[in-house]
Amino acid sequence: MTDTIPSWLKFGADYAARKITGQSVEEQQAEQRAFAESLPSYLRDAAGAVVNAGKTETLQHGIEQVTGPAYEPSTRAGKIAS
Repeated sequence: MTDTIPSWLKFGADYAARKITGQSVEEQQAEQRAFAESLPSYLRDAAGAVVNAGKTETLQHGIEQVTGPAYEPSTRAGKIAS
């Protein structure tokens, strides 16, 4: 269920944008691809990880590709807290 809500929101936003601009579905998709390809690769990778995040691990992996490894607790209390 959680992955369908962003899909519904994107569909609604895309539909509204097409109505406002008068673009066809194909024109809109081509414009979106061109925009995505114009972004630097590290930003594209991080944005893709956020958009496609179905699990916390996926999101964390995408962020760590840009920022480096996240803090890993080493004490017993820290491991329990995380």
